[in-house]
Amino acid sequence: MSCSVEIYEIWRKSAMKQDEVIQMLQLPLSVRKQAVLLTFAKGDYLCKTGKQMEYLMFLLSGEVKVSTTMANGKVLMRCFTYAGGVIGDIELMTNGSVGNNVVAVKETVCFAIPFSVCKKELLGNIVFMNFIARQLGKKFETSSKLSAMNQLYTLENRLCAYIANSEENGIFSENLTELAELLGISYRHLLRTLYELCEKKVLEKKSRTQYAIHDSGRLEELAKDCFME
Repeated sequence: MSCSVEIYEIWRKSAMKQDEVIQMLQLPLSVRKQAVLLTFAKGDYLCKTGKQMEYLMFLLSGEVKVSTTMANGKVLMRCFTYAGGVIGDIELMTNGSVGNNVVAVKETVCFAIPFSVCKKELLGNIVFMNFIARQLGKKFETSSKLSAMNQLYTLENRLCAYIANSEENGIFSENLTELAELLGISYRHLLRTLYELCEKKVLEKKSRTQYAIHDSGRLEELAKDCFME
């Protein structure tokens, strides 16, 4: 994983959103001095299932996709998370290993506080703990919705949501074998659904793994709110 780490003297002078995180959590100077910026390129892992988490991360910009590795080794898509999302709150409170894979969909910048600092200086901070409690509540609600999504939405809905969240400049390009696994379907079923979307003029096939978005309005309509955290 390639990520650049910039210390407090850099991030404190940059984007206002970082100051908003600091103010929202009322972080003391001792914590702010140990916080860092982590920059992830597209395809980088922010964390992997089973590994130990090092940072509590606040997404300042970019987008990540969250998936779970099952006991049989298969990987199942869960949701997309955007700026304002938090990674590592569950692991911080449970002292457990990482439960999900989190991968950058595009360049993503995170304001990150080392777990050691959180445990030493923030677990007794009522403002911080109230924030974490709200985040965990939101994630529980999202998890409940996601568990029912496969029954409530068709593959076409879920695929369109994935495409809408992953496209770049109107082009969707993905390893289709891996995508079929993420969506919990067969490769043949995925190809058939992509073909149907092309027939409906929602997509236009450019190559075996690349599709242009022909009707973005229809794509968004079909995507509904699938995979939204």
